[in-house]
Amino acid sequence: MDMKKAKELYEKSNDKNVGLQPQPKEIENIKEEKEEKK
Repeated sequence: MDMKKAKELYEKSNDKNVGLQPQPKEIENIKEEKEEKK
């Protein structure tokens, strides 16, 4: 999956309650990276 597509999916799932949505592995990685930057 290319990053643009992964980002789109991440932003779409973000509109719902992300905690309740099953996340693809690529999305999980993006989430972890964002949390590390905090």
